Amino acid sequence: MRTKDTWSAATQQLIQDKWDRLLQDKPPPRYFREIVRRSTADFIVTLDDEDFVSQVIDSLYAGDVWVLERSFTPAELATLREAVLSFRAGKAMGGERIVEGASDFHEIVDGSDAPRGGYVAVDHSSFFFRWNNTGAKIFALVDRIWSLQKMLSGHAPHAFETNTPKDLSVDRIQFIQYPLGAGKITPHRDPFAVMKAAVGIYLSTFGEDFKQGGFFVARGPGDLVPIDPLLKAGDTALWFPGLIHGVEPVDPHSAVDWSADTGRWFIALNTVESAYVQNRRVAVPVELDGQDAAR
Repeated sequence: MRTKDTWSAATQQLIQDKWDRLLQDKPPPRYFREIVRRSTADFIVTLDDEDFVSQVIDSLYAGDVWVLERSFTPAELATLREAVLSFRAGKAMGGERIVEGASDFHEIVDGSDAPRGGYVAVDHSSFFFRWNNTGAKIFALVDRIWSLQKMLSGHAPHAFETNTPKDLSVDRIQFIQYPLGAGKITPHRDPFAVMKAAVGIYLSTFGEDFKQGGFFVARGPGDLVPIDPLLKAGDTALWFPGLIHGVEPVDPHSAVDWSADTGRWFIALNTVESAYVQNRRVAVPVELDGQDAAR
């Protein structure tokens, strides 16, 4: 199986070249096309086939969202959740810029200080960087999925793992808790300069942990497609970062309790540009008519 130790430099170059051709030949996709489902185990095995990898990339660039089922066991999900709750309990809230020596941190964002023209997020997020020991157990569990994202983006499976902010691109895990009654992110598109596939791991299940709202992608101007009813805790979603997406308000009629550990839980695996990158690429807000809000 090629997913870790035998992923060749030639295959990596083929993927890079394919992405370059796609980006040159047609504009990046903004709209969702369809759902593609595969068990995580089958997906990993089939990545040994270069034709399959090429088909996945074509599919992502056409606007498909891939659902990888059963990526994590219930015991692994419990370990991940306990790790972040323990971290939050022992760490005061506060933000950090991505500079040398940055600490892992968690913060509540209530949307009140969203930049003018920017998108609005309401969540409690916890961030972990590889150069700290705090999240070692977390990285060890999620790296088998992260390696897939890196390979599909034209990188080696272990790329960026030793990077620190001076190297300009770094791995960052974001645990996102969208609280009942308030959690959301307004429509936006994410940068794709480093990673061509966005990855999200589900820690909660629609219909059990929350009843309304959740992750959506746009099928056209103002046409938002709910994705969360199609996945369960332990599944992984893959999509092209430039698709218009966001999180509809989670159970908007519930009372908000920031001290509770309920709501919609999600892990975003990101390789992001550090604060040392000039004109660092960030998410772009999008109006419901499909137009970029900030120009």
